[in-house]
Amino acid sequence: MPYTSDIHHRRSIRLKEYDYSLEGLYSVMVCCQDMKCRFGKIKNGKMVVNDFGKIAHDEWCKLSERYSNVMLDAFQIMPNHMHGIIAITEPHDGRGVLHTPNNKTVIDKFHCGDGVCPPASSPKGGTHDSSD
Repeated sequence: MPYTSDIHHRRSIRLKEYDYSLEGLYSVMVCCQDMKCRFGKIKNGKMVVNDFGKIAHDEWCKLSERYSNVMLDAFQIMPNHMHGIIAITEPHDGRGVLHTPNNKTVIDKFHCGDGVCPPASSPKGGTHDSSD
């Protein structure tokens, strides 16, 4: 069933009083506009990324290079969204570090350069799971 604002009433599960710039593990989900399948498709039960999926993969993998207080864990690119786990290793304020979700710094620029991410063209199909 497609999303319809008249019948689907989504509410934020974020804690209003919590500072999301604090150290910790955070689950992140990035959705494509209008939930269009922009990152690729599922073929034979496997995710196959297209050029946009490769860009999403590569930019995700650059997050830890761009932000010194970020470590990346497992992530999964899907046709119309992606999931990932980000560890904020120390709270920071200032240029080049992860900001709170309210100012959307990561979402706007979402850029793993720590050597653990495979290229998007790898057999993993543009995904990474740190348990491998």
